[in-house]
Amino acid sequence: MKYSFLIAVCGLFLMSCRVREERFVNPIFYNTLYPISKTVSETRLTPTKIYTDSAIPEEDCRLLKNTERVLEFSCEYDNPLSGHFSDVFYRYVLEEEDPLRKNCLPVRLEMHGGEAWFCIRQNQ
Repeated sequence: MKYSFLIAVCGLFLMSCRVREERFVNPIFYNTLYPISKTVSETRLTPTKIYTDSAIPEEDCRLLKNTERVLEFSCEYDNPLSGHFSDVFYRYVLEEEDPLRKNCLPVRLEMHGGEAWFCIRQNQ
């Protein structure tokens, strides 16, 4: 009886220590974002990182907003020009389907200095 109680307490303790894995509310955001704008490159998002196929390495991020249509990130990266860490805000907004772009869900990226556009391809 004593051991059963100890095992149960240890199990509850371990369960409470588990880090809750954050997931996107809308799983469409896990798909690759293909650039429409010339100012961005192919991008993949996770709740903790933004991966691009540019010369800039992935950025460590905090997910600030996570809804069906909007993801907001605060990301920290090592600025090679200043030698300091910078905190950058990114907002990805899933827009209405564009009839001119077949099989493409447009995603608008709002960031410091402007905005850019991506496409999430349908029927992949």
